[in-house]
Amino acid sequence: MYHTLANANTIEFIEQQLPVRQLARELCHKFNVFVMSHDEDKNRKKVHLTRESGVPFCSIRTECVENQAGKEVVKYVVESPMVQKDKGRGQDRHCRESINLRALLKTLEKDYDANGQELDFGFVFNERYKLFARLEDRAERVFRVGWGNSVSIDHDAALSVLKYFFEKEPINDKAQAALEAKYKEHLVNADKKSKVVEFTNRFVTDCLLLVKYDNCPAVVAKVSFKMDENNKIKLSVHDGVKCYAEESALAADYPELVITMKMFNTKNKVSDNKSEDLYPIKSLVSDDEDKIDTDLDVLTIRSGRYDSNCHNIFLTPVTKYE
Repeated sequence: MYHTLANANTIEFIEQQLPVRQLARELCHKFNVFVMSHDEDKNRKKVHLTRESGVPFCSIRTECVENQAGKEVVKYVVESPMVQKDKGRGQDRHCRESINLRALLKTLEKDYDANGQELDFGFVFNERYKLFARLEDRAERVFRVGWGNSVSIDHDAALSVLKYFFEKEPINDKAQAALEAKYKEHLVNADKKSKVVEFTNRFVTDCLLLVKYDNCPAVVAKVSFKMDENNKIKLSVHDGVKCYAEESALAADYPELVITMKMFNTKNKVSDNKSEDLYPIKSLVSDDEDKIDTDLDVLTIRSGRYDSNCHNIFLTPVTKYE
């Protein structure tokens, strides 16, 4: 028997597919994963397996092919982020296939030993997506922070400053005006950077990380960001990860976040809007990019690294809803 968190439709589908059911059972027992959902594409019917944390483990399917003797046999196909072949393009780099199930499982076991961290919840959202760096980048764009930490001045102004220091020659009026303008620009930019720091600090502790997978239910984790011994920001997961099989259960716990999620999905479907941005959690309908909303409190990211791993990420410091 295979482990499952799937709904009745997926269970019915997999019960009708003997080779797929056999492959799912072997993977569930070997790697302690769960059948979650399925796709009934007319060309390639897939079943998606996930870890208990909700992070997708792999997609599986079977095909009927002819062996060297001309006999029809079953080919087992597994797509997973833990598979990282040196050769191949696109999905092929993350795919294993074989007509020998035992040989396929042994190969996957080696892949897991080498790249199992690719399936860890903390690793995925800390190392692969670098959430805090993305948050800082989006905040700098929102508050119009200038690029770089240096202040540039033209040649004449720079020469006047050098002559002042080394030859005690007074700075001329033109250079003085240019320097004053640059200093004012620096003060404005410094103020913007302080606002970015103040803003991102709201996300440092007690955040909610909601991940809605296209082919799996949503998962929610309470997370925080801390500086490690190498002065790098790291994401920590608290109290485990909760998986929601039904959207109604997710909406009962996080109603406004679910509304934001739906509005984000709709906006991306009907426009060429950026797939990564900051929004107010109570409003996602404004297109006025010149307006800085102080209630911005959800970072949205759209990612589609693998077939079984297409998802939307929502990070917010809003942990309680009234």
